[in-house]
This record gives sequence, structure tokens and C-alpha cells, in this order.
Amino acid sequence: MKQCKTCQSPLLDLAKFCHNCGRQTESTEFLCLKCGVNNPTDAKYCQNCGFSINTSAVKKEANISPLYGLNFSDLKTLPTQLKQAFLQTISMMLEMEAEQKQEAKYFEAFEKSGFRQDRFEEESIQLVSELEQMFRKNGSSDFPEIEHKVETTFLKLTDIFYTRYIPDLLPHVLSAFIPDYSEDSAKAVNFQKMFQIYLSANEESVTVYEKAIDIPLEKLINARASFFKTQMGDVPLIFVDQTLFGTGTEGVIFTAKAIFWKSHFHRSNMVEYQHLRTLTRYRNRLEINGEYFNVSDSFNYKTIKLLNRLRFWFAD
Repeated sequence: MKQCKTCQSPLLDLAKFCHNCGRQTESTEFLCLKCGVNNPTDAKYCQNCGFSINTSAVKKEANISPLYGLNFSDLKTLPTQLKQAFLQTISMMLEMEAEQKQEAKYFEAFEKSGFRQDRFEEESIQLVSELEQMFRKNGSSDFPEIEHKVETTFLKLTDIFYTRYIPDLLPHVLSAFIPDYSEDSAKAVNFQKMFQIYLSANEESVTVYEKAIDIPLEKLINARASFFKTQMGDVPLIFVDQTLFGTGTEGVIFTAKAIFWKSHFHRSNMVEYQHLRTLTRYRNRLEINGEYFNVSDSFNYKTIKLLNRLRFWFAD
């Protein structure tokens, strides 16, 4: 899996541009339109079949979506292309979640769990029809909307796949209600309820407050002095107190706009959801935009799933 050299976001192998910062990925090869073999960028003829590629390669780029590499010059193969792009999306998510060793099991489950036949193929038929209409109407100028549509569908499908078809493969339990939050925007979302479902924080061995009115005033004052430093008028929707004696000076606060946190022996941090860039899970921590975050492995895992959804909704 490659990374963007500007913002280090994980990229799909076929991505031509970074979905996070927009930078074009570097490529040293052109794909032959006739036989599909890669060739050096300065090649005039395909090294495999002899087809002229120096000018045709430019035409091919115009019909390939930058993020998922979907080739609209070959509409008949779109269902197969979408399947490959979806598997690459799972691979990218497993890398983000530090579950790369499970990739073969996830791919096997995609084929054998019933998910491909019951959900993916049905969604793909509808998606292909919509993408074809969009491309035929506006061509490559519609690629931003096309790829947004694909990403929305893939996020919904991965949520269903994870929670309802392969719960036994997951490192930690996720709520079966997570797919209920698969809308393409956050406009009508009850964030407090959503955070409760994603995080299941009451299952953790930490003190959790799921309503602002329940947070003791002294704890909230201490949190504001230590890490909940906001000038946005944010209201805590979830407050995880990680302190040994319950002082509230260390922990995590989720609001409708941002996440605030302070982990033991680390500085306080805040990231607005619209500025979420990179998310990476390790066995003993998360890194959110490169900053250390840790509550517990199970809470970290659920947090990265939540933040990945919010990153999609709030992308600036």
C-alpha cells in the first residue's frame, strides 16, 4: 500500500491523486490500452504487444478516475473493477487498523460469508448504473461526484461487512447498529447517540459520562484547564475520565465538532473533525494526525472506526 508523499495518507494502489490533499501521485509507468501491461513513461510502443502507447496513454488518463482508478473507457468491466477497488479499500482499512495479517481471512470471508452474493453484488449493480449515467452525462468532469458516490457506498458496505458478516474476525466487538450511520452527510445525525453506539464506552474500565449534565462541575473545570480548551462553545457529548482518582485532568472528550484528549505523560491535543488527516492504529496506541492517543486497545479500535467516518463527513 503506497502513501502520499505530502500528507502521508494511505492510498489505493491505483490512485492517481491523493484523496486527502489532492497531490498527484508519482508514476513511472503507462498502462497499455490493448494488453494491460505496464510500460516506462517514455515508451512509444508497448513492450509486450507493440501497440502505440505514447499518445493513447494520455487519452486513457482522461477516462480513469483518480482515487479508485476506475476505467470508464471499458464500461463492461466496471463490476469487476468495483470489486477489485472494494478489496483494495478493505486492504487499506486493515493497514490503518493494524490488521494487515488478517487480509487473507477477510478476502476469503468476502467470497464465502454470503456478503458478496447477498449485499455487494446487489449494490454493485445499482452503483454501476448510476456511475455510467453520471459519466455519460458529464464525462471526467463528474469524477469528484463519481468518486464521492463510490466512497459513500464502500464505507456503507464495509460497515455492513464488518459488523454483520465477520464479527468473529474483528479484534474487538463493534455494534451491529454502526451501519445505521452510513448516510453521505452528517446533517441529520444525532451525534450523542452515534458516539454511544460506536464507542460502547460503558464497556470500558474507565469512568464515562454520556451526557454533559452528568459531568461533575469540578471535573469539567479541571478538564477545561488541562485539555478541553475550546473557544467554539462545544458541549461534551462523551467524556472519558482516565485519571486514577477521578480528577478529570486526563481523558477524552468528543463534541459535535472535535475530539479533545490528554493521555498519560503526553501533551493535550485537539483536532476538529474537518481537519482529520491521518489515522493509524498500533497495538498500544492510536496516532491521530500523528499525535499519540491511548485509552485501551478496544477503545482505540472503536475510536478509529468512528473518526474514519467523521473524517469522510467533515472533509474540507
